[in-house]
Amino acid sequence: MDIAPPGFTVKHRPRGSSTRGGGLALIYREDLKVTEVDIGASSDQFEQLTMKLSVRSLSVLVVVIYRRPGAITGSFCDALSDLCESLLAFKHSFILCGDFNCPRENGAGINAAVADILRGTT
Repeated sequence: MDIAPPGFTVKHRPRGSSTRGGGLALIYREDLKVTEVDIGASSDQFEQLTMKLSVRSLSVLVVVIYRRPGAITGSFCDALSDLCESLLAFKHSFILCGDFNCPRENGAGINAAVADILRGTT
């Protein structure tokens, strides 16, 4: 909670004790109704935290992802594609954010295969 400014709160999912790092977090305004959601898509390719944020009659899913740096594999692309398909089937507006660690080979932009998957979600 120390990282949240006044008027905000944190949903934190710590990383398992066998690995280094702090896990995933979402910082949001206290006046939002926030609930964790199981969208039925899990993978060993990345960590994920999915929250439904609601204010008045509007709600949106926020999916926070962390992928360790390394080569972009077919397994990762398949898992990301499965996640996107699950989100589209959920019939809610969503925001997919986080640290994908998927740079283009020249470092300018996102990896082309990953960009193709994300374009398919619009």
